[in-house]
Amino acid sequence: MGALAETLTKPAEAMLWYAGMLCEDIPDDKFAVKTIQTLNHPAFIMGHLTVYPEELLNHIGRGDLAIDNADYDKLFGMGVECKNDPSIYPNKTELTARFRDRHNVLIGAIADMTDEQLLAPNPTDFLKESCPTLAAMLLFSLHDHVMMHLGQISAWRRTIGLGSVM
Repeated sequence: MGALAETLTKPAEAMLWYAGMLCEDIPDDKFAVKTIQTLNHPAFIMGHLTVYPEELLNHIGRGDLAIDNADYDKLFGMGVECKNDPSIYPNKTELTARFRDRHNVLIGAIADMTDEQLLAPNPTDFLKESCPTLAAMLLFSLHDHVMMHLGQISAWRRTIGLGSVM
């Protein structure tokens, strides 16, 4: 594995561990409940985070590994509002399994990439100025974006009386 691939994949593996810890003890019947109107619930956050691996797989030339899901795009895509209606969301088991699986597929695909491939220009218009290379865009997408949303789950946990997982 190249240096850049390792730099991207090892923290992503740690992120998966942390996400699992955050969700593990949340009761199934609370997973899609808004406790504060302005705070997204874990079901929405985990679903939102499962949309992006498919997009990223396409960006790194591994669209053959992507499993697009139009239902997830409609429920969780960028700009979609989190609803306080648990009946419209997949259950905790499905969401956490898909999150873990799709990120593991992406991590595996990145692990196979060379430093030269990862230093290629960012193929999207998304954050092109601040993320000029594919590696920089992947770093933001796999780490910054995910950890920002996992922080929301951490805050949500406290609103139902669950403590820190660290």
